[in-house]
Amino acid sequence: MRYRALGIMVAGLAAMPAAAEVTTGAAFLNLPLSVRQTGMGGVAPGGQDVMRAWSNPAMLAGQRTRGELAIDGASMFGGHESTLAAGAGWVPISPWTIGIFACAYTASLPEVNGAGDRLDTSLDRSLTAGGIAGAFQSGRVRAGMLLKGMTDQVLADRASTVAIDVGWVAALGPFELGAAARNLGLSLDRATGAYAGGVELPVEARGGLAWREPDWHLTVVAEFVQIRGRRARTAAGAEWMTLDRFALRTGFEDAEDITGRFTLGLSASFSDFGLDYAMAAHPIGPSHRLSLTYAFGPAGR
Repeated sequence: MRYRALGIMVAGLAAMPAAAEVTTGAAFLNLPLSVRQTGMGGVAPGGQDVMRAWSNPAMLAGQRTRGELAIDGASMFGGHESTLAAGAGWVPISPWTIGIFACAYTASLPEVNGAGDRLDTSLDRSLTAGGIAGAFQSGRVRAGMLLKGMTDQVLADRASTVAIDVGWVAALGPFELGAAARNLGLSLDRATGAYAGGVELPVEARGGLAWREPDWHLTVVAEFVQIRGRRARTAAGAEWMTLDRFALRTGFEDAEDITGRFTLGLSASFSDFGLDYAMAAHPIGPSHRLSLTYAFGPAGR
């Protein structure tokens, strides 16, 4: 019975960290694309990789080099769900930075009949999203905007819409403050009449704080996230640069939930390339994420 499989899939989507609207794949929009961010509990401030701009577009203006490319993938909940994402940031002229992002979420579960027997068919769903971003830096303050579009499909039901993210980041000595409002847009309208009036996007407000200790090569971060229709979420994490080319990360997502999840991450860089891995534990099954980045152009912008 395919609706039983659909229920399992929706339950998995609802259990994602920071997930919001579980009737569509739009909940995927609340997940970070940055593997380094995932390893630090999903907290956006405190890093400079291009993929963090998906969680706060102002982070785009903080990349260390003139250009950066990244691609990452994830396997979640026992391999039944996966993601693939890519992003690029470029400084055409200081203090401006532009970026482009694309991601796809897919899920597949075997269908079962009323007796619980597995059938030869599967229930598939997908969500694709992408957008362009611009960010500006003035002194110690950065601001950015991301315009994105998305299409969600489950069974024969398809929906599309557009949304805007806005954010800012301010550096205050060893501290970095960041805030963003995300998924501000029209309802996710269905091509069929099954969802009259459309489904609201999971509008998100997030604010975080990072503290850096250069002598110890340590960064400690914390963030508060509120998504429309769900309770507030808090998370915290840390990064330790053990050597110039290696980093270790850990974090704790959703401290308000009794099933709060630990995260772990590590990175290694080789010349202009970086390899990152992150694991996020969850009662349904762990998520494993891997990314490859390439930074080019003069350092320090």
